[in-house]
Amino acid sequence: MKETYLFVYGTLRKGFSLSIPETIAADIEWVGYSEVKGRLYDIGKYPGAVPDDTGDSIVYGEIVKVKNHVNVFGFLDNYEGYDAGDSDASEYCRSKEWFNLEGGVRVEAWIYWYNFEVTDKKRIGENDYIKYLQKNQLV
Repeated sequence: MKETYLFVYGTLRKGFSLSIPETIAADIEWVGYSEVKGRLYDIGKYPGAVPDDTGDSIVYGEIVKVKNHVNVFGFLDNYEGYDAGDSDASEYCRSKEWFNLEGGVRVEAWIYWYNFEVTDKKRIGENDYIKYLQKNQLV
């Protein structure tokens, strides 16, 4: 069976005070650091990444292996406000992207892209949510 991976860039990251909720912690295994072409925004109490097909900007995060995808994505789809049956109304949409890991390994992983307008949101210039919070003394 093919491995299932997830890219996390916000409140689910290893160094964040909330990190992986206990509900799914046993079903997640940290793999390594990675990045994706995108722009990162401060949505309020959490970040939102939007794709950047030009490749001019990247978002830093981490890859985790998902051991029980039914449990993990059942929980996270609700946590992220994603409804596969109504993506237009979903705050985040889940899709697959390719990611590079250390050692030249490439994995296909799920990511939750922010799905609402960002015109009135603050851009996170650091492209790293944890560094942004530390710089602004928000953690």
